[in-house]
Amino acid sequence: MKKLLAKTLMLSAVLMSTAALAQNPVEALPLQHQHKVRMQNATLDFTLNNATGYDIEGIYISPSDTEEWGDNLLEETFADGDSIPWQFSPEAEATHWDLRVDWADDEDGTFVYWRHLDLSQISSMTLHYDADSDKTSATFND
Repeated sequence: MKKLLAKTLMLSAVLMSTAALAQNPVEALPLQHQHKVRMQNATLDFTLNNATGYDIEGIYISPSDTEEWGDNLLEETFADGDSIPWQFSPEAEATHWDLRVDWADDEDGTFVYWRHLDLSQISSMTLHYDADSDKTSATFND
């Protein structure tokens, strides 16, 4: 299992929503202008699990009220079957975040993302992919 380093990031944002709204991501093309975004708050810590059957080359986490994704948080490929503990610093005020995933083998540059994740209510998030329906989904607090 590859060792992936958890990142500590800074930011503040507040949006109302629920994790249930994020069960099915939106597919989109990458944003043209990206800026570094930082996250914070120990109560937002969660573990991301890859159960998609595919490797992931990019993970972006940004507050829900921004249009910027920031930098790729991965230092190496996030392999199928791996887990990453994301840690936030204690100063954060934001609870709602968007999470974007870029596939390692996708030459088209498309990605999937989940919006308005209330990370104060999520301790783990597991990503799944169903080849029959060509849909990516997530389960929470497995």
